[in-house]
Amino acid sequence: MAYLDLNAEPPMVTIGRTLTPTIERRTLDRAEREAVMLARTDRRSSIRPVGTMRRLAQRLFGLRAPNPLADPRLEALRRFAVAVAHDTPASSDREAAQLVSHGFADAQIDRARSIAERFRPAERAQAGHLLILPMGIAAGTVLVDRTLGDAVISAIAVMTIALPVWAAMAPRRAHGG
Repeated sequence: MAYLDLNAEPPMVTIGRTLTPTIERRTLDRAEREAVMLARTDRRSSIRPVGTMRRLAQRLFGLRAPNPLADPRLEALRRFAVAVAHDTPASSDREAAQLVSHGFADAQIDRARSIAERFRPAERAQAGHLLILPMGIAAGTVLVDRTLGDAVISAIAVMTIALPVWAAMAPRRAHGG
């Protein structure tokens, strides 16, 4: 004798296929947030494939090999966060595609991206980089002024050398999405 299961969800029927309703999560749970937070300490090399030279360097110098997370979903999320924090947008887009294949929703990916963007090293170092130019020009002007005896010519000479060097050493940010 058959019985009726009242707790089962009825399938949504369309022509030619059966769909089951799914609820899209918009937030990250605690384990997922912690996987994203690992990107703060993980380096760019943790998401790159290990080649022959890297293995040799690990053996010779006792370097620590990247240790992936046991859960593939969390590892994909960690790799995405490292790519956002340290690599180019193209790299983070490749990792985002992996997140989609692991079942993450767009809202979750956007949340992980917003958390990981705070870990970008170039943005943290930018304020200190801006202080170097005026301090260097002032110190250089004082030193050159002792030789030339004219403060205006000394300042022009120092800036002619300092500005191109400062521009060449400026941190670069990837352009694009």
